[in-house]
Amino acid sequence: MLVFALITAVGGSLLATSPAAAAPGSVSESSAVAAASPLLKSTVTNNCVATDYNGNVSMVSCPTADAGGQYWQRVWTGTATFRLQSVLGTCLANLNWTQVYTGPCGSAGTTWQRINGQLYNVHTARWLATDFSNQIYLTTNGTGQIWDVSNLPNL
Repeated sequence: MLVFALITAVGGSLLATSPAAAAPGSVSESSAVAAASPLLKSTVTNNCVATDYNGNVSMVSCPTADAGGQYWQRVWTGTATFRLQSVLGTCLANLNWTQVYTGPCGSAGTTWQRINGQLYNVHTARWLATDFSNQIYLTTNGTGQIWDVSNLPNL
């Protein structure tokens, strides 16, 4: 069972696990570090990726009053590949060659790489993109689609 170390019941504060200090899937109090805001943010629009329990993915202002579906973490699957897991327990994935959704972690389409600041879907060989209409999609050309993942905790 994967331990989701992002939210703790103590005061509702956010926690991140230091990958060097703890074994994957474990959390120790000494390795928990407060995270500023574990948001997946577009540097183009300054909006954030959000999801819901139905698997819908959208771009919203960062953060909103109810930011639960906006909190993400990286779950490493290899040296340079990872899944983007939401606090809801689902992972960002490709629905088809252009649409994204959240679904079961580990299913096809949930593996990503970050290349020059861009998010690359390994399954489709396409890039995560957004626009000023707050659409989020996969494209064959990721030029200019830089994503800030610096605050995402790693597991």
